[in-house]
Amino acid sequence: LTNAYTNSAGTQATISSVSPSRFAGSANNVNDINSSVSFRFDTSILTDGTTTVRTSTDVLPYVEQAISRYPRLCCLFTLVNLSYNSSGESSLIVYSPFKADELYKRTLEYETALNDILKVPNNYPNMNDVDKLLYLHDEVVALTEYSFRSNLYAIDYVPAGSVAYGTSVCQAYAAVFNHLARRQGFVSYVLDSETHAWNAVQIGGAWYYIDTTWDDSSASGADAVNHYYFMVSKSAFDSAHDLDTFYSSVFAAIPNSSMGSAYDTYMPKTAGSSSKTSVVTSEMGYMGGYFYYSKNNRMYRWNGSGEGQLVETVPAVSNRRVAVCDGTVYISGGDGLYSCNSTMTSSTKLSATAYTGMYEAAGVLYVQQDNGSFSIYKDASSTVSTPTPNPYAATATPSGSVSPSASVSPTPTNSSRIPTVPPSTTPTAAGATATPSSTAKTATATPTAASSSITTPGQAKIKSVKNIKTRAMEIKWKKVSGASRYRVQYSKSKDFTTKQFVDVLTNSKIITNLYKNKTYYVRVRAVKIKRVNGTIKYAYGKWSAKKKVKITK
Repeated sequence: LTNAYTNSAGTQATISSVSPSRFAGSANNVNDINSSVSFRFDTSILTDGTTTVRTSTDVLPYVEQAISRYPRLCCLFTLVNLSYNSSGESSLIVYSPFKADELYKRTLEYETALNDILKVPNNYPNMNDVDKLLYLHDEVVALTEYSFRSNLYAIDYVPAGSVAYGTSVCQAYAAVFNHLARRQGFVSYVLDSETHAWNAVQIGGAWYYIDTTWDDSSASGADAVNHYYFMVSKSAFDSAHDLDTFYSSVFAAIPNSSMGSAYDTYMPKTAGSSSKTSVVTSEMGYMGGYFYYSKNNRMYRWNGSGEGQLVETVPAVSNRRVAVCDGTVYISGGDGLYSCNSTMTSSTKLSATAYTGMYEAAGVLYVQQDNGSFSIYKDASSTVSTPTPNPYAATATPSGSVSPSASVSPTPTNSSRIPTVPPSTTPTAAGATATPSSTAKTATATPTAASSSITTPGQAKIKSVKNIKTRAMEIKWKKVSGASRYRVQYSKSKDFTTKQFVDVLTNSKIITNLYKNKTYYVRVRAVKIKRVNGTIKYAYGKWSAKKKVKITK
């Protein structure tokens, strides 16, 4: 567990439980802290080149950047405490709303959700950069709802909370987007003022701002996704997006002169630049070279240039929504729920129930009936009936253009919509505790049953362990059928009484920062991850036979 958190020098972190009552009643209502992770390192790295030692306030911006850059830190909150000792060592304590024994599970749950989102750009390598960013933007907006709760303060700030509870504030929105964008190879950062957080991405040598928080119009329903704040220049932003002295030293490398404006009139947001509204106010799902979306109770598809194309074979109906999930186009509305192929030439009616909303997030389809809460839809062949005649059978080649028209304003202007940055020092107070509770975007019903079983993967077999370079070893093993990932465990003791581990997606791993002239023992096992009824489940294969290697380089 502790090895899920290591600093750049490879020093093991220490995880401890924290009593929530220690923080209850503080000025920022931080009453849902349950654990802490302490990182130890040499004090010398905290100096500014002279004799000045940094404070907690100095370190806080870098802690936030680390959390938003490395998904493994997704459970950590930006509440820190920095201390020193006479031996020249420092300890940085970072707090979390998750319990100590929950950290690893929540981290894997979060990384699984990221991998589910990234299946689309990974499966369509011909997507251009802007297509990828647009897809990631819509996924983040759909993944979570904006929430700023006084009784649950920290949970809405951490990236893992977006997956665990479906609610977030701007700091978590920006961190989740940053994790996704960086995994796709983009140069991306989280930017902050004293009251807000958003992203900056670089394309073609120019920087653009993306604000997934302000494109999430909660007042318009959980399936509303706006696009005005996608790929915009600084001139199009509001005063809340002006960097102030709080983080100016971190982001001095992004001057106004390097901001681009090439996408100020990009199709999903072409109209209404002065009123900050979007042409497309629903999620845009991607498949096979097209984005699919709904507008004014009709269905459209768009190939990334020009205007969207009306799919004329899909009739207008109340509450029309379109979502792409697992390579299938879903269409819902007052006429029921259908699954369709990409050309709309055939469809299958999944339900005759009138649906009032629908969206997809991290590979899961959510539907809404009778203006109630959203629930996960389970597609099972036993419940499918084919309509006669097929209402979406092709009678003509889809044609026609969309005339851009604004419909929803995504612009939050009050301070409650833009939460303040949390404290940089440890508050001490006593009071009541609070337990995070699930709110929006959690399953409330399952129209059809899904299998609850998960097959245990086979035993892994190590092929080789070699000392390949200075203080580093390379481990290779055979692929295991059905494995979602692998856990690699290594130790200087042959019985693994003290050990470290890493989880990887491929069947090889290079581990660095080892001790020279020490013998290491290694073993590997396969891990299978499956979403069952909205919950992530894990199955672990048997450990491989252990191998050993001496680090001589």
